[in-house]
Amino acid sequence: MMHYYAYLDDKDIIQMIISLPSKITASRYILIPVNEQALVGKRYNRQTGEFVDVVILYYADLGEKDIVVDIISSETEVTDPNKILISSNNTNLIGKWYNRSTGEFLDEPIHIMAELDTGQINIKDQEKWLQTEIDEINSNLLELGYGNFGGFKCEFDIKDSQAATASWATAGKDFIFNFDTGIQGYFPKMIRIVNRSSSVDTLAADIYIVKNKDDSVKLSYMDKVYLGIPLDSDSSSEVLCFKHHVNLKDSDALQVGNDYNGKKFDEGAGAFFQAIYPQNAHVSVGNFNYTENSFSFTMQITSNLVGRYTAMDLTGYVF
Repeated sequence: MMHYYAYLDDKDIIQMIISLPSKITASRYILIPVNEQALVGKRYNRQTGEFVDVVILYYADLGEKDIVVDIISSETEVTDPNKILISSNNTNLIGKWYNRSTGEFLDEPIHIMAELDTGQINIKDQEKWLQTEIDEINSNLLELGYGNFGGFKCEFDIKDSQAATASWATAGKDFIFNFDTGIQGYFPKMIRIVNRSSSVDTLAADIYIVKNKDDSVKLSYMDKVYLGIPLDSDSSSEVLCFKHHVNLKDSDALQVGNDYNGKKFDEGAGAFFQAIYPQNAHVSVGNFNYTENSFSFTMQITSNLVGRYTAMDLTGYVF
């Protein structure tokens, strides 16, 4: 006759069912009537003599930065904030980052892996945080209708609204606007003029002065991209126009007008003066120049525009 025993571990959990030809009295062997394999995993209650189900709770053990370092088990509830209850003994969670906001276990994100963030890093040789520099760079990115550009040293307003006088038709009117790159001795490589008066920011012109080593001017010219009506066009509709290598010293680098026959045109100067509606009226803007900290040009009008107003709402970007 065979005798069946439930073999217990040190927590009285049944590890296996064994059969022996004779009876034994060891404390870890509990005599049972039949070979009942379903008892494996249950706990033997020595006080009642019953076999009861065992509830095992599994926890992800969090270390520094909420990274899972181990999976532990417990038969009782654990209230440690660094022990997170999980559904099973899932060792694949070891090394994952626990997001306390969402309750998810995720691959460790960069901001957790990093020893420092950009708010804790000093720019070399400057009393300035790296994050401050990044924020300033981001704020200098300008969205235009035809694309993006960035990397300019500074920006400045080119705004004016005043009535033209008779001298503007004879000697012309000089305008000068100042800027500050914050870089001592820096001579701009280019100044970009953007027209903000329409619903979409439009590039009016890129202005270049190239110097020789002795500071003499090697080349000075303008690239124009303006929203207007070309002088040689039969259409009265505004289109995006391109012209290249216009001499900065020309008195009519940018023009707008209304010819004697009523033909209107606008080759960039419409961003500087109000609507041109008397026939045979013209505005020319030219003689552009810039220095380390100033931008200037001259405006010439026909006498029938005396009393009309400038209408500048532009921004200059210094590169």
